[in-house]
Amino acid sequence: MLKIRRHPLLAALLVTCVLAFVAEQVLAQNPTIKGKGKYLSTVSVALTIAANGQSATAVDLIPEKMTFVITDVVVSNSTASSASFVINQLVVDAGTKTGAIEVGPMSSFAHNFGTGFEFPAGSRVAIFANNQALTATLVGYMKKA
Repeated sequence: MLKIRRHPLLAALLVTCVLAFVAEQVLAQNPTIKGKGKYLSTVSVALTIAANGQSATAVDLIPEKMTFVITDVVVSNSTASSASFVINQLVVDAGTKTGAIEVGPMSSFAHNFGTGFEFPAGSRVAIFANNQALTATLVGYMKKA
């Protein structure tokens, strides 16, 4: 087994590579598009969600004949306690799109949803914070329904 005390340069290189990988994932600005169909515009929304059961609306109203697809999400918890969140669809076929996702204290959750979550015309997209204040970035695209 490699002893880190004997190889500080190797340890520093390893930490740098891990941080670079995490930063690339966290700072995604373009949607990861793997689905079919032509997308019309990209959407990137930054939110702050208040604590204690509050939500923040990411997309207020999806236009007629359009579908909004979330491809990437980054949620950060800057508190000393664990937090959780859900992504909700409001108005049309209202319901929760994800189960509760926990974000540890002083950490972030970043995920690529592959083909993405689709939200139909007339609905709203919101993130609901269960117990702590969170910040979030949703990235996705609009396409014809």
